[in-house]
Amino acid sequence: MRLLTTVLLLISIIGLSFAQNSPDPLPLYGKTDLSEPFIEGKNPSTRNLQLHPEYDVLIYDINTTIFPDSQKIEAMTSIRFVVTINMENNLLFDFAGLQLDSVFLDSDIIQSTLQGELLLIHLETPLMTGDTHLVRIHYQGTPEKGLYFRSNSNGDPVIYSHNEPYDAHFWFPCKDDPSDKAQLVMAGDVPDQFIVLSNGELIDTTKSSPQNTKYLWQEDYPIATYLISFAASSYIVTTNTFTWDGSDLLLEYYVYPTDVSRGAKALEWVEEMLEFYSFFIGEYPFFSDKYAMSEVPFREAAAMENQTSTTMGDFVMDNEDIIAHELVHQWWGDALTPQSFLDIWLNEGFATYFDALFTEFKYGEEAFLQRMDDFRTYMRSDGSLAYPIYNPPQEYLFGNAVYMKGAWVLHMLRNEVGDQIFKEIIQKYYEEYNYLNVQTRLFVETVESVSGQSYATFFDQWLNYGGIPLLIGSWEQGKNIVQLSVRQDQPEPVYQFDLEVLIKGISADTLVVIPVFERESQRSISFGEPVSKIIIDPNEKILSTNNSPVYYIPSQSSLIRLYPNPFNESITITYQIEKVKKVEIIIYDVLGQRVETLLNEKKTTGIHQVDWDGRAYASGIYYCVMNTSGTSDVRKMTLIK
Repeated sequence: MRLLTTVLLLISIIGLSFAQNSPDPLPLYGKTDLSEPFIEGKNPSTRNLQLHPEYDVLIYDINTTIFPDSQKIEAMTSIRFVVTINMENNLLFDFAGLQLDSVFLDSDIIQSTLQGELLLIHLETPLMTGDTHLVRIHYQGTPEKGLYFRSNSNGDPVIYSHNEPYDAHFWFPCKDDPSDKAQLVMAGDVPDQFIVLSNGELIDTTKSSPQNTKYLWQEDYPIATYLISFAASSYIVTTNTFTWDGSDLLLEYYVYPTDVSRGAKALEWVEEMLEFYSFFIGEYPFFSDKYAMSEVPFREAAAMENQTSTTMGDFVMDNEDIIAHELVHQWWGDALTPQSFLDIWLNEGFATYFDALFTEFKYGEEAFLQRMDDFRTYMRSDGSLAYPIYNPPQEYLFGNAVYMKGAWVLHMLRNEVGDQIFKEIIQKYYEEYNYLNVQTRLFVETVESVSGQSYATFFDQWLNYGGIPLLIGSWEQGKNIVQLSVRQDQPEPVYQFDLEVLIKGISADTLVVIPVFERESQRSISFGEPVSKIIIDPNEKILSTNNSPVYYIPSQSSLIRLYPNPFNESITITYQIEKVKKVEIIIYDVLGQRVETLLNEKKTTGIHQVDWDGRAYASGIYYCVMNTSGTSDVRKMTLIK
C-alpha cells in the first residue's frame, strides 16, 4: 500500500500514466491443503510483534491532544474488546515509546508494565471467553514513529500518521495486526489554526479551550490499525461530489493554502477514477463516509491509502497515477484487508494493476501496454524480483516486484480467462469478502469457481518463486516445415503456460501457440515460404525474458543498451551477436581493474541480456566491455547508492 517514492516518481518522469528462486518457498497451491488458514508470523521476518489471539477488538476510541510547538501528545485510548480465549495473568497490547500514565480495566485502575513493545496489564481476576471489557489507557510524550511532526516547504507545521506495516502502536496502544479490524472513534484536539482529518465521518467540532478546537471523527466500517489516519495542519479544504446510482459521495482534499487549485483539479480526476472503479469492481465501499486526501511533507513514503482519508506526499499531491493507485486501495486493502502481510501482493499487485487499467480506460491500449512494459523493467531495479511476492522478505515487503510482478500476475490471468471472466472474478471476489480479511487462497478459490478451471499451478509458479522465466528460442526450416523450440533457462520452477510465437515470412505471417510445460518444448509448423523473423510472445502476454526476435540478424556483434543507467543495485546489459561465437563480457572499474566476468561462453545469433548486480560494489564509474572474435565494444556505467 505504501508507494515506493523513488520508483514511482521515476515512472511518472518517464511518462507513465502512472533470478533466483527463493530457498524453501512456503508451500501453497497444489502443495498443501488450501483449506488450512495461512499462519501469521510463520516467517518471523514479516512480523516482529507478538500475536494476541486471546481477544477481538470491537472499537478503538482515541483521544489525542496535539502540542505542535513541543512536538508532544497527551492522549487516552479506550479499547473495547471481547475475550476469545480465557486469560488469567496478563492482557497484552502492542505499545511502545511513550510514557504510560495510568490504565483502567472497566472502571478500576489496574497495574501495568511496559516491556519492549508490549503493554502488559496484570489481571487481578481472569477474563473469561465471551465477556466484553473496556480498557482505558492514559499516556503522553513524543512518538518515535507512526505519528510525525514536520514542517512543509512553506514553514507550516504538519502532523500526520503513517502506520504501515506495524507502527500504529508507537502512538496509540492497540492490537497492531491487520487481521483484527474494528470500529474507530478519533478525537483530535489542536490549536485553532489547525484542521484535523481522520477516517470515516466528521461527527462534531467543538471548542475545547480558548485556543483549541477538538475534531471528532467516527469510522463505523471495520478498519485495520495500519489504515488509521491522523492529519492536521493549517489546511484549506477543497471539495467536490461524485454521484453514483442516485447518491452523492463527498470528495475532499485537505491542501496547503498555496495548492488549492491543484487540489481541485485532482478531485476532478478522482471523479473519473471512481466512475471507472465502481463500474469495474463495485460501488465505492465507504460511500456513507467520504473520500478525502491530505497533503503532507511525507518522508516515509510517497502516499498511503488510509481508509477514506488517503495521505499524499506534497511532492506527488497531484500525480494522476499515484492518486489512482491510492484510490483503488480503498477496495484492495481497505475494504478487503489481508489477513497478514504475507499476502501483501493482494494489496499492492492489485492496486498497481488497477491503476494501470484506469490508464487503459482513459488513455487507451497503447498507453496501458507501455505501463505494463515499464513495470516489467522497473521490477528488476531493487533486487526484490529474486524473491517470491507471496511472503516476501521484510526488506522487500514493499519491493518493486510485489507491486509490478503482482500486477503482471493479474494481467496474465486476464489474458488466460478473457476480459469478461476476469471482470466477473474481480466482482465476485469483492462482493464476497467486502469488509473482511482475505488470503491468497480465497482469491484462488474465486478464480477457480468463476472460471471452472484449476489455477493451482498458475498461482504457485508466479507467487511462490522468485525470478521470471528465461526463454531461449531456436528454430530450423526444412522445405515447408518450421521446427520451433523453446528452452527454459531459469532455475526452478519449470513454468507452464501457452506461449504465442509469430512466424514472419516474405508475404505472410502465422501466429502459433506452443504449450510450454517442460524445460524444452517443441512444435512443428507448416510454413510454405522462407522465414524472415520469428518473434516470441509478440503480444507480450507472458512475464518473461526472452531472445526475441529469434531470427533478427545484426550486422555486427555489439552492446545495444545498458539500463537503467545510472543504476543503484542492478543493471541489465543487452547485446547482439551476428553469428554463433564466443562472447566475453567483463566489468572494469575506473582504474582499469577487472571487477567481474559476467559471461564467457558461446552465444547464438540474436539479441541477449545479462544482469550485473552491483550491490557489493562501491558507487562510481564502471565500464562494461564485450569481446568477441574480431570485435570489442565498451560502455560506461554509473553506480549510485
